[in-house]
Amino acid sequence: MLQAILDTLNAAVANPYFVALGLSLVISLAGTQWLKFRLVVPVRYASYHRWWVRVISLPLGFVPTFLLWPGTPAEAAMWGLAAAFSGPFVYKVFMSTLYKFFPHLEDKTSANPWRLDE
Repeated sequence: MLQAILDTLNAAVANPYFVALGLSLVISLAGTQWLKFRLVVPVRYASYHRWWVRVISLPLGFVPTFLLWPGTPAEAAMWGLAAAFSGPFVYKVFMSTLYKFFPHLEDKTSANPWRLDE
């Protein structure tokens, strides 16, 4: 059973399309978490914060997919747009799930340099 799981993961990582989409989503998640506090001053308004998350994660989802996509430039642009527009949603779902099931990790995973508890 373990060998079957490893074979499936190995096949997925060997697929250049999977690598392009997976890497762009990882870059979008990690980059958004880090950049949102580096590019903007601390703002207490949730709607403004969500807007910055979307603005930052769109290019972070598009650029890696476009650069890594093994097909034609038109396909790369279309899949880049798909990754870009799904980036904010994936970020929101991932972070909400993480904080719901592991609330103690919120401070440890936050890249917020202006946390009030320090």
